[in-house]
Amino acid sequence: MAIAAGLALGGRALDARARAALEAELPAPGLGPTGLKIDGQRVPAGKPPRQVADERASELLDRRVTLLYDSRELAEVSLRELGATIDVEAVANAASTIGQRGGLLSRVGEARAARRGRYDLALHVELPIDALAQRLVPLKELLDVAPVPARRKVDREQGRDVVSEHKEGAYLDLYAAAEAVLTTARKGEERVELGPFRVVPAATRQSVEGADIATVVASFETRFGGPAGRDGNIRRAAGLLHGLVLMPNEAVSFNEAVGPRSVDNGFYSAPEIYKGEMREGIGGGSCQVASTLYAAAFFGGFEVVERRNHSRPSGYIRPGMDATVSFPVLDLRLKNPYDFPVVVSAKAEAGKLRFELLGKERRVDVSLATETLGILKYSRKLEKAPFLPAGEFRVKQKGKRGLSIKKLKTVKDLASGLVTVEETKDIYPATQEILLIGPGVSEDSLPPLEPPAAPSAPASAEASDAREGATGGGA
Repeated sequence: MAIAAGLALGGRALDARARAALEAELPAPGLGPTGLKIDGQRVPAGKPPRQVADERASELLDRRVTLLYDSRELAEVSLRELGATIDVEAVANAASTIGQRGGLLSRVGEARAARRGRYDLALHVELPIDALAQRLVPLKELLDVAPVPARRKVDREQGRDVVSEHKEGAYLDLYAAAEAVLTTARKGEERVELGPFRVVPAATRQSVEGADIATVVASFETRFGGPAGRDGNIRRAAGLLHGLVLMPNEAVSFNEAVGPRSVDNGFYSAPEIYKGEMREGIGGGSCQVASTLYAAAFFGGFEVVERRNHSRPSGYIRPGMDATVSFPVLDLRLKNPYDFPVVVSAKAEAGKLRFELLGKERRVDVSLATETLGILKYSRKLEKAPFLPAGEFRVKQKGKRGLSIKKLKTVKDLASGLVTVEETKDIYPATQEILLIGPGVSEDSLPPLEPPAAPSAPASAEASDAREGATGGGA
């Protein structure tokens, strides 16, 4: 019994000494274990891990890097300026648990693993894409280059068929840029290359050159002849559309294809409609080009994505077939519904504007019938004109009745014989009469407005050939 008690007492004493030795290996409260690393940097003895994490985080966030794009310097920034953050608290909390939780042997095991370099707590940098985008978006506007599709300029009368080269586009990818900035900053490098993302247009030279365009899918023409500026604008806009290629299921925007109606873009001053009034503006006549293109696409069975009629009927085309455009707010957008490319051929000469849509084959026959639903009375607006003699007035703008029409579009599928009919309505508001009045002129002394005309009887259906649209007169 005495021997057993002694052995037990000796065992308890040995356990206490061993425990003390093991506990000596554990890190002191508030300090990390010996050998602990934070983001690759060893924590010095006696230095709190949180302090090391703070210092390392500040070093990363304040490191400046130069942003380059295609080897061109864009800006010099730091991660902090770009809105980057590091959760130092999370790293400090993780360091405080190593060798501090669980049983003694488990804690000692963690401390020994730290001495062998097994613990390296990474600082995770968060770089919000929104902050980077805000910084780089102005640069994107300067750097991004849209792809330029190939064009095919065809003039059947002259026997011309010329295909231009396509050009790749280049875009700054913000997500790839954020990753590149982070990688470069972590490596300690000072320059980060933001490589462009290359984009090839759908209409490449090869695809355009090999397209079958032997058939006139649809055509339409209108007449023009007026102020030199207006005629010049028609030729300019038609020229910018000539050769455009619509790939299968691709949509085209008139405003994107033609661009701003400005002097820099080759347009002239000419009369145009603005808020229901005729005025002088840059690009007058562009709407006739849009209307003629719309009519050709209409009779070709194209999908009309966006189109709006004018505020008054146009003299160069029948009501219901016009399209008003105004850069950049009012657009004409058309979509090629076919499984083959369609080439736009535009020609404006000798007072005739003609569009031809060329492709593999005609698949539909389209006709249009219109019915006048009502005539809208116009109103009068008076503007004081002190420069006129007393009692006199002058017509600044003639009033014009408005029009409401019903349109019936009949589409016959040439392969199946299936016929579909679509009904829509166009409304042309009345054009206000504007009078300049001199001193002493009262409204009662003015001639009466023209009485409104009675609604007309339904008009008989008027078909328009899908291949040849009726020409209109007027400028």
